[in-house]
Amino acid sequence: MDLLFGYRFQQYRPGSLEHRRFVIGKQEEQEMANGTVKWFNAEKGFGFIAPEDGSADVFAHYSEIQGGGFRSLDENQRVSYDLGQGAKGPQATNITAI
Repeated sequence: MDLLFGYRFQQYRPGSLEHRRFVIGKQEEQEMANGTVKWFNAEKGFGFIAPEDGSADVFAHYSEIQGGGFRSLDENQRVSYDLGQGAKGPQATNITAI
């Protein structure tokens, strides 16, 4: 059985690229990023997270907030998240409060 590999490059801070390797159907284990909620509009269901490493702000959508009940984030709340790519740039996925 042959394994097919794909590559994706994402820019996390100016001048640096992080390489991620994917095997079909399974992403390699990666460490979650940490950051602070810059702002979040609960009525519209989105906001932005300022990453701990000082890179560009990351879009946060309510559908990616983990946990039960009303999904919202508070300004200055610390969170961890996986980094993905949205239609307009970096997007947080699997967002959890820390």
